[in-house]
Amino acid sequence: MLDTTFLDLMTRTHFSPAMRNQIYDRFVLWNRLEAGGQIQTLTGTALTFNNVAVEHEALGLLSGYDTMANQQVNPVAQALLNPAFYFATVGISLEEEVKNSGNMEKLLDIITTQMENARQSLRKLMQTDAYGDGTLRGGKTPLIGLSAIMSATNTYANVNRSTAGNEYWQANIDSTAHTFADLIDSATTSYLPRIMRNSFTDATHDLAPDLIITTKGIYNLYQDIAGNILRINNEMADLGFGGAEFQGGAVKMSFDDYCTADAMYFLTLANYVLWVYSGMNFDSDGWKVPTNQAAKLTHMFWMGQLQCDTPRQQALITTIPIA
Repeated sequence: MLDTTFLDLMTRTHFSPAMRNQIYDRFVLWNRLEAGGQIQTLTGTALTFNNVAVEHEALGLLSGYDTMANQQVNPVAQALLNPAFYFATVGISLEEEVKNSGNMEKLLDIITTQMENARQSLRKLMQTDAYGDGTLRGGKTPLIGLSAIMSATNTYANVNRSTAGNEYWQANIDSTAHTFADLIDSATTSYLPRIMRNSFTDATHDLAPDLIITTKGIYNLYQDIAGNILRINNEMADLGFGGAEFQGGAVKMSFDDYCTADAMYFLTLANYVLWVYSGMNFDSDGWKVPTNQAAKLTHMFWMGQLQCDTPRQQALITTIPIA
């Protein structure tokens, strides 16, 4: 029979780290943020941060005794993101334990299979949400994803970008209805490398995008167009997902199974932080025996939020149809 103390030890030393590492390793954005040291500990009831939403106006040229402009009304807007709280329940029934009593390897295999299934399902849910717009589900906040960050009109992090004066908080969106025929025709304005170049330069201000994420189909189309000039980025490939280079190698390009259909995201990684509460980074709350079930259960938790502090240095092409 499995003792809960033993299960707690196995979960703390093996199952929880394995779930954490595999989810971070297989999600290209989170992988890059982790590699850059951009996963930080969150405290408090929500993520609040001050951000410049309008350009500074009290500046200019000066001569002699000219009167200088006084500081304008505070250009800083307080942004706010509520945390997302995810869980996955893993368990083993008393019936399973009894039928496999005396075979510890089999019992651990049962739990390992449960943990692996939980990891895959939780990763699918969270990775899909990471591209979403943060719409509440049943009154609960999911990850506020790239569709929320990548907009010129919506409210992101409590700042309404449609309000006059908040234009500085807008991302760069190409929503042109590109056609497949034009994407592969170098004579058109919708030629894929051309619209990629335009989105890259639109988002380049103090910093420039250094990661492109798109779908497998669009990624393959880019490779077909690039032909012999394409250079595969082995560093990204070594991490478990394909990678190519764009803009002479300055930008790494990868695909994601859960990327929004027909979309291509241009991300300036320095503008992102993944905030996670302490003890909630795919951690277990301990194994316990429910009063109404003949089983042992634990819950794996993740609680935090994705933050972008400079949407204007991000870009999105929304319509890249594959034939």
